Amino acid sequence: MTGGDDIEDLELTVRCGGGLHVVRWSRGRLVLDHHPDIDAERALVAFGGEAPPCVAHYELWCEAVADGGFLGEWAHRHEIGRDRLWWLKVAIERMRSEGVQEFLRDMSRPTAARMGQFVTGFPQSFVDQAGAEVARRLLAGENVAYPRADLLIEQAVALRVREAFARSIGGTLLSLGAAALVPFRPMIADDVEAGISGVLDGRNSWVEVTVSPAWLAQVWARGLGVVEGHLLVAVDDESHRALVVTWKGEANGHHVPVVDWSDLVHRPDGWALA
Repeated sequence: MTGGDDIEDLELTVRCGGGLHVVRWSRGRLVLDHHPDIDAERALVAFGGEAPPCVAHYELWCEAVADGGFLGEWAHRHEIGRDRLWWLKVAIERMRSEGVQEFLRDMSRPTAARMGQFVTGFPQSFVDQAGAEVARRLLAGENVAYPRADLLIEQAVALRVREAFARSIGGTLLSLGAAALVPFRPMIADDVEAGISGVLDGRNSWVEVTVSPAWLAQVWARGLGVVEGHLLVAVDDESHRALVVTWKGEANGHHVPVVDWSDLVHRPDGWALA
């Protein structure tokens, strides 16, 4: 249970070469089944040849994870919805035709256009895994061109751990109502132990969660943010265990968080706690 080995493959159908080809994300990398010698095809493109659509997708993916600039659009949104995608496509066209740059303004127009093309040209699931791949590269000490990538990964973690917390309690423990209304403070740090503190007590509720920046790739991107209704704040691949949050009810009606390690099992129908 390491890397992306436990994540199901993602597939995108592309019309290419007179037929329908599959662009597949598998175990952290993009695979083109109908283009077995991708390096040779990329070399031809580098010498001025026209890239087949599949190879163009491959090139765009490689640029996105090497640059990281798309994080400026992705990090602040749970999901890049249909309305936002439509706006981005219009903004890209305006930038080409009128020179007006309405998005990713802290980078050059050509780079912004390419990052915009990536976000609008790939399904949400692919963009999510690209964000996780940038996080993995940064954690490994590899270079990412976009200078704000570290900060944006922290912001992406904060947003997604907040969303995972809200899903994990689902309003069932709250007289307050929506879980999203609980005052929530995410602490993103790689030099402290993952954990949670707080109380669920109607309008007196508050929560503070501490996770590592690695949470994005090691937990969230693998579908482990919430398992069986529990928030997971860390995963240990060597022991196949997860640090799981459970809410304990007290006599005064409060619920307080309890954090403990639990065995993690990957079954055909999804993840489970043993």
